[in-house]
Amino acid sequence: MVYSPTDDEVALKVACVHERLKELCPDMLHLTEETLATKWDVGLGELPSYYMDSFTERFLRSSNFSIEATVDKLKRSHEVELSTRGPQSAAVEEVLKSGRFSYFGHSKGGRPILCFDFMWGDFLNVEGGLDTILQALSVFFYRKLPSMSERDIGRKATLACPECKLFCVGGSMPMSYVRAAWRWFTDNYPGAGQLIRFSPSRFRSSLFQNIAKVFPKITLRYNVATDRSDVLKLLDVEESVILENLLSRDLCRHRDDTHLTATAAIDREWGLEIASAREQGNVDALHSDDSQFFQVKNTFVQVLDEDIVEVNEGKRGRAYTVDDPFEQKERRFEEAQAGVQVQPNGQDLVQKASKKGRRSWRPSGWTRQRKKRQLKMSEEAEEARLVASTDSNDSADSQTGLSLARSSIARC
Repeated sequence: MVYSPTDDEVALKVACVHERLKELCPDMLHLTEETLATKWDVGLGELPSYYMDSFTERFLRSSNFSIEATVDKLKRSHEVELSTRGPQSAAVEEVLKSGRFSYFGHSKGGRPILCFDFMWGDFLNVEGGLDTILQALSVFFYRKLPSMSERDIGRKATLACPECKLFCVGGSMPMSYVRAAWRWFTDNYPGAGQLIRFSPSRFRSSLFQNIAKVFPKITLRYNVATDRSDVLKLLDVEESVILENLLSRDLCRHRDDTHLTATAAIDREWGLEIASAREQGNVDALHSDDSQFFQVKNTFVQVLDEDIVEVNEGKRGRAYTVDDPFEQKERRFEEAQAGVQVQPNGQDLVQKASKKGRRSWRPSGWTRQRKKRQLKMSEEAEEARLVASTDSNDSADSQTGLSLARSSIARC
């Protein structure tokens, strides 16, 4: 059952979180809309580290109103935000200029639209790999996006933390990045909103639908767009927002049949993960921090740590030994038919020695019961025979005594 506190309880929890943040992060400022309107006239991306009531309430709801979990998430997001201040490496700057992350404006309902281009298998092919990509995402989210969103929909709407629409193009998403990005959004912007995947390929659309079935559905909704009309409908934008060259690259890849070879390794990795999740009954293939892993072992359910959960990468075939026991038996049978004396091998000797130590053969329960009934019947028959013989002897003795008495009377 989901815990739903009242407005007064939420305000009390927000105050408790702010008190904890003052102790753990004294350099963070507690700002209100009045403070931002009167004291700070710079862009949101240039403000010092701060938190607001709307931020705290959003993190509270994503943590099921747990104060400790909310404080931990806000503390981690503050550490990530601090890492984006100051000069960045050349690799991070190159990623920011490559177009992997871009801002598309907002929908008709005022939701920011972020575009992720996965570069047809080359998304992680940068210096530093996944770490560089995540650092570039942090810089884009904390330093670039707030100012662009503020110019587009205004400061008040941006500070209200609206749900975002994440639009993905450029082939399959690397699994390592998806898992890391899920944790990143959970810690920095919980409740992202909607994930929209554009793919004109029937195979890739079906693959993404299967992937979405093993994704956590707590804070995200998943949709697939196969043409331009679907994109405009799901993003809820005008025609001019989506440029032609953005979708034309995916369409060209689909026509010349190079889209499968470009991301074959990534697609296979997702296929194995989907099969493993189905076998284990797991509905959270991303292994989010809030989920616990259960595994049936020795008829008991144990809560296992994430690091020791083994993922089944595939079914193992039957294993065969060098010395096949069936071939050995067939060879010994042929030698016995030919009259050759068969020498017992070591395995036979071990089996014979083990048989010597065993107890003698014991008949089955049905045989034992049948023999018991037969023995009982024979005993009863023997007793009846003895009784009959005893009665006949007594009658003979009585007749003998009567005849003797008659003879003695006759003599008299």
